[in-house]
Amino acid sequence: MKLLKLVIVDDEPILLEGLLKTFDWNGMGFEVVGSARNGEQAIEVIKEKRPHVVLTDIRMKKISGLMVMEEIENLGMDCLFVVLSAYRDFEYAQQACDLGAYAYLLKPIADEKLMETMRGAWNVCMEQIRNEEKYDNWEKLLVKDSDSFLQVVVQKYVQNRIPVEKAEKVFDTLEAGLEKDDRFITVYADVDLTYKITNSLNYEAARFAMMQLLEENIGNLFPYWKMENEEGIYLFIVKTKDNRAVGELKDILEMAKVREHPVIAAISKPYKGITGIKGAARRPGSSLT
Repeated sequence: MKLLKLVIVDDEPILLEGLLKTFDWNGMGFEVVGSARNGEQAIEVIKEKRPHVVLTDIRMKKISGLMVMEEIENLGMDCLFVVLSAYRDFEYAQQACDLGAYAYLLKPIADEKLMETMRGAWNVCMEQIRNEEKYDNWEKLLVKDSDSFLQVVVQKYVQNRIPVEKAEKVFDTLEAGLEKDDRFITVYADVDLTYKITNSLNYEAARFAMMQLLEENIGNLFPYWKMENEEGIYLFIVKTKDNRAVGELKDILEMAKVREHPVIAAISKPYKGITGIKGAARRPGSSLT
């Protein structure tokens, strides 16, 4: 069992000593990393030790358990509070729960109730830790392979498989946000399917060679995403701010056409914004067949 960090707070020295020494905290999944005898000291210990759980008396002089909870929340620190209270402090316990306390326990503490509560707190913390680890792993994966992930998202967006809001969120998450003067142009290019009928052995090799040529030349000038449309024709969605981009892309397509196999090609006009990605992909412009 992974031991989580626990801080215990009580302003009565005898009770604090009893809490520290009486219970098998390790058996409940916790390591006691600190203790405090008043609210002010508790805040400093929590800031230093960063515990997963704080077990605190609710009624203390000067700075109460409630005030400790409020201060830790204001500091943006994330930990579970289990509060201890006497019957006369029931109203305080209700306020603690309103502040987000995981649970409150009545003094004197019943062993079984304490064990049940602390094991529940352990499970809640472990679930949060697992979710954070999972999120960190996804984040690392996105950072490591963000280009490929963005490629998939753009393709799904163009195919109407995800809404524009989700596409925008991915761009923002990957810090690949679009700027106001970004334009998108789609280049359509492929070996004519008739060539496959007459030269089936050379068709795939011809496609591969042409794609290499286009990827190298387009990639030298512009960022782009490559995919196939519903008809199986390759297309390049090019991002640019350059007003000369259409002309430069036409030159690249003309270069691709000077080959021994027939090429079909077209180029869209520039479209603006994230909706322009889809607009460019769905509206071929001038044909260069």
